[in-house]
Amino acid sequence: MKFNYFSFLFLIVGSFLIGNSLLFYSKGFIGQFLLEKAWEVTKSTQKNTKPWSWSNTYPIGRLIIPKIKFDHIIIEGASNGSLEYGSGHIYETALPNMRGNCVIAGHRDSFFSGLEKLLEGNQIILESKTAVVNYVVISIHIVNPMDTKWLHQYDYTELTLITCYPFNYIGDAPLRYIIKAEKLNSIQI
Repeated sequence: MKFNYFSFLFLIVGSFLIGNSLLFYSKGFIGQFLLEKAWEVTKSTQKNTKPWSWSNTYPIGRLIIPKIKFDHIIIEGASNGSLEYGSGHIYETALPNMRGNCVIAGHRDSFFSGLEKLLEGNQIILESKTAVVNYVVISIHIVNPMDTKWLHQYDYTELTLITCYPFNYIGDAPLRYIIKAEKLNSIQI
């Protein structure tokens, strides 16, 4: 039997790609499990709790979107590395249940993959350490990534979700998908 270097190369590259994908999605699954436990401690003690000792982040809330059956812990910070574990709160924007614009980012091919199914009028629930806030989607925009007006702070409570667009794009997507939601009410917990 003759050894085929070309076939061997395809086998190695394919194994690498599958392995990277499995690692990416495994981090998200295991990370959410550990973040869930840290979130429960955070709520009961009112102190930020890291999900693992070497973590650079911690849970700051829970985002629930009933229409797409989304229920995940939000972490502080939205660096590319932290977004492997969940949706991330962008620094220097309002925290959940605080006055201002709370901005949360997530990957379009993992945690925020279902955002394209949302419509104006859909409900979003954001749980903080002290309250559960109900929002309603008021607008959806597709914008250039350099358009940063979506991060601006206001004197009222709103929520902005950001992911890359198009959803089925392979590689670094050229646009951003923005969902704006306004506060309906909140319940103290």
